[in-house]
Amino acid sequence: MAIARNVDGNEVRLLRTQGWSLNKIAEHLGVSQGAVRHHSQGIVVKAPTQKREYRCATMSDGKPLPPSADLAYLTGIICGDGSISSMPRTYALTIACDARYPELIDTYRELVEKLLQRKPSIYAGKENTYFGIRLYDKYLPTILGLPAGAKQQDYPVPEWIFSELDYVRPFIRGLIETDGNIYHEYRNGGWCSRCLFCAKNESIMQAFLRGTKLLGYEFRRIKHDARFTRTALVKQLALELDLKKNRVYIQKPKSINLPKSLDME
Repeated sequence: MAIARNVDGNEVRLLRTQGWSLNKIAEHLGVSQGAVRHHSQGIVVKAPTQKREYRCATMSDGKPLPPSADLAYLTGIICGDGSISSMPRTYALTIACDARYPELIDTYRELVEKLLQRKPSIYAGKENTYFGIRLYDKYLPTILGLPAGAKQQDYPVPEWIFSELDYVRPFIRGLIETDGNIYHEYRNGGWCSRCLFCAKNESIMQAFLRGTKLLGYEFRRIKHDARFTRTALVKQLALELDLKKNRVYIQKPKSINLPKSLDME
């Protein structure tokens, strides 16, 4: 039978104030938990606060981000397939990405983390056809210089974007990657390239046309679409904007539409 030793109340209280649990103190001193509980009455042990301190350390200071190529790129992405939503006591930045283009998902996630200094969450959409990138912050409209809520027809695209071509290029790149495409098609016996952009929001469409004109590319507008069909210049545009290769669609000719001589080859 183990011989119980006298309980040192001062030692019990010291260990308890250091955050030791009743069970751990009892095992350490070789006494019962009841004895430990008796000597530690009235001692309040605060719960760890590391989680709260970590969250405070990652919150933004609410200051607007200065103009940069990265911010222009993110602005184009948000104008395309992004939004800033008003939530209770905070705002949510959400960017939708087609699941067929995982490279863009990684690019946008890294871009958001770089600018906002916090890791966004990624969630799968309906039937995994798209993925969403989301980040919460109560200062998002101020930080990004964009309004929250649905994009109205007078959606204010920041004017600083058009002050330098180094801002215009990433802005247009973000728009094309989200709401546009570059196509290569076989037509009339040869291959041709074209760039399409679609936006029902008039302010965003005007910003796109203004930006591409500054870059030297004249798009032709048809209702909600803007088109550019000069093959050599389309390829030049793709290179100048550094568009992701997985956003380029190759539409191969159907054999039923080709002459038999070509079909045999």
